[in-house]
This record gives sequence, C-alpha cells and structure tokens, in this order.
Amino acid sequence: MPKAYVHPLSPPSNKVLFGLHALDPDYERVQIDLARGEQGEEPFKALNPFGKVPVLDDEGFILSESGAILTY
Repeated sequence: MPKAYVHPLSPPSNKVLFGLHALDPDYERVQIDLARGEQGEEPFKALNPFGKVPVLDDEGFILSESGAILTY
C-alpha cells in the first residue's frame, strides 16, 4: 500500500492527496508536522534529503515531487 507523507497546509501535498484519492483511495496518509520540524529529522530525511513534502513511498519506490508523484 502506498504511503503519502504530507502536510495539510502544503499546496503540493494537497494536489497529491486529491490525485491519490481520485485514482486509488487505498493509501496510507502520514502527516509530517512542519511546525515541529519533523521534515528535518532522520526518519523523514532518509526518504527525502531535501526535507520537503510531499513524498510517496510505494513499497520502497520513493518519489518526492508532486508532479512526478501524479505522473507515476
């Protein structure tokens, strides 16, 4: 099952969430707390070294740009 790492106030995250919900409603949503700095902590930085949301993890295949995620 794909995991979407997002933040609700991030427009690129919302774009990905809308696309995922429309195409495949079976995904896990993981909220990254940008105010607390979770994007800079090691578990998230392993997924995206730039520390940006959104990130899609589809069973080990990682994408970190909203346009690429929607194309995928």
